[in-house]
Amino acid sequence: MTSNIDIAPRLESTIQALVLEVIRDVDLFLVELRIRGRQGSKVVEIYLDGESGVTVDQLASVSKKLAVLLETEDLIKGKYSLSVSSPGSDRALQLPRQYKQHSGRTIELRTRSQKDENGNGRVRGELVSASDTELILKLGSGENQTYTFEEIKEARISQPW
Repeated sequence: MTSNIDIAPRLESTIQALVLEVIRDVDLFLVELRIRGRQGSKVVEIYLDGESGVTVDQLASVSKKLAVLLETEDLIKGKYSLSVSSPGSDRALQLPRQYKQHSGRTIELRTRSQKDENGNGRVRGELVSASDTELILKLGSGENQTYTFEEIKEARISQPW
């Protein structure tokens, strides 16, 4: 007998492979794939981004192609909802390659070690640059500070006051 615990990772990895196949020839990358709910009412959420951002037309095209593949493969039993979108500025940045397109914008970091005056490890500054291993923030004091991605617990695009 196979349990839902065994099925969930296989379903996720199979859908991930389909997503990667669909976006293989376009300037998009997979940020996150989430499957939630139970049989008959599952929700498949796919978050995509691109080096220069992502357009509504790109998301619609991926969604249509992926919907056809999911139906053809009959991977999800019962009803389900498919959502293909960009992460949006309210979601945390998760991959180093997401930072590059936000150069010049203000971001907020929660770090693993550095503590601010309140002891919570929050830092806010303008993103000067980002590589595959680190980023440089221009802090309010005017100084540039380098952070490795290992030091960062969470990063978000800062919303205007």
